[in-house]
Parts: sequence; C-alpha cells; structure tokens
Amino acid sequence: MNHKIIIYIMVALIAGLGVYFFFSNKDFNKFIKKNIIGDKKETVLSKEYEIYCIADGTYSVNTDYAIPQINKEFIERIIDSIHYNGSGKFWITYIDKDSKNNRNIYIAIPPLARTETYPKEINGESSFDYEDRIVKWKENISKYSIDSIAKETTYYQRKSEFIKKCDSLLKTTVYVKSSENRFSDVIGTLNSIFKSLGKSSEVNVQKFVIAFSDLQQDTPNLKQIPELEPVPEKVTLIATNPSPGSSNACTDEVEELDSPERVFETIFK
Repeated sequence: MNHKIIIYIMVALIAGLGVYFFFSNKDFNKFIKKNIIGDKKETVLSKEYEIYCIADGTYSVNTDYAIPQINKEFIERIIDSIHYNGSGKFWITYIDKDSKNNRNIYIAIPPLARTETYPKEINGESSFDYEDRIVKWKENISKYSIDSIAKETTYYQRKSEFIKKCDSLLKTTVYVKSSENRFSDVIGTLNSIFKSLGKSSEVNVQKFVIAFSDLQQDTPNLKQIPELEPVPEKVTLIATNPSPGSSNACTDEVEELDSPERVFETIFK
C-alpha cells in the first residue's frame, strides 16, 4: 500500500477517535471546548518544564509530620498545568529505606494545540477589512480544529494511562506499611534526581523537584550514609510540609510550602 495512503488512513482514524471522545466523554468534551475551539482564545507564551515529584510513605512521615500524600488528582493537575503553560517532562518517584535505585515513572508532555490568535483591530483599519480578517480567521481555525482534536485525544489517552501507573505505584508500593518503608533514604532519591536533572543543558527550561516529604534522612540500615550532592544550578527544590521548619531536613537548599496548593502558585505563577 502506498506510504501516503497509510498516513492518510492513520490521520483519519486518530481524528475519528478524537471526534468520538469529543461527543462521548464529558470531561474531554469540556476540555476541547475550553482549550481548542474557543472563539477568542489568546496565544499564551510557552514555557518548558522539567518536574520531578517525590512521594514519601515512610514511617517518620506518617507518624511525625502529617506530610500530605500525592494522589492522582494532584498528578493530573500538575501535568495539565505543564500542558496549558507550555510543554515539558514529568517524573514521579519515591523514598524508601534504600532509594538510590528506586524506579520512576515518566511522561513527556506536549504543548497545548492552540489556534492562531483572535485578530485585533488595527488603528486606521476599516470595519470591512477587520470583518474580512475575522472571517478568514474563523475559516483557518475550523480547518485547524480536526488536527488539534486528534493531538489532544492522543495527549488525553497517554495522560490517563500514565496516571493509572502512578496510582498503582502509590497504592501498592509507596503508601503501604512494609519493611521497605520503615526508614527514609532521602539522600539516595535526591542524588538520583539531581544527577538526572543536571544532565539537561537547555537554557530556558524551568526545573523543579517537588518532595511530599519531611526530607529527613533516617536510614540506620545503610552501611554508609551517602553524601548529599549539591542542588544543581537552576533546579528549585520544594517540600510540602504543613509545619515548615519542623523537621530536620537533610538540606537547607529547600523551599518549604505548607500545602500542595502552594506548589501551583509557586511554579505556574
């Protein structure tokens, strides 16, 4: 079969799936209407993010500081916030008694498929010329909508699959009572993350590590406590702690926020 024909068929299938989602899924329908089809949508300056989220289900967190837990609602909101504000990469990992090799789950987040900016009236322009430009703009966005819905369908599906994986990790590995979660190797987790984020050379990327943890090292089981690497340049370390300053965190290079809501205010301000 001709290569171009195969591509056309694939595009048609994706677009068709997008239309199906649009009419059958209320959440997706609302998402598309709000972000793609709106008549007077403005272009938003795109930013790039690399965000690592750390979950901590160890005993000290559960019993001493009432650190909030990461849930799938938080994960979806932060992924969508990256998507709406630009594009980027998101990871979720966790702390246990020996964290240096703990697995993480990753997703690449594309920018929101946006229509061209609604025409603004030019000084000295006749009303007829302005109306002609609006008509032309409406023609362009109607052609653009099918492709945009297809892209957003793909994003919506990938996001849903990613959140399911994260939810499973949190429920079966992180927030459970086990011998692995008795102590906290915070430094092992942070060193792995710092090594990963420090490799990126992009100049304009905004990098954050969000720890739902007291960041207190508590690992008597380790033969040798690792040395904490310095926080890489241009990386902001955030910890959510209802009582900032109450724990013996392993680093002073951290911004403590008293609730998850403050995370969004800080990153996407």
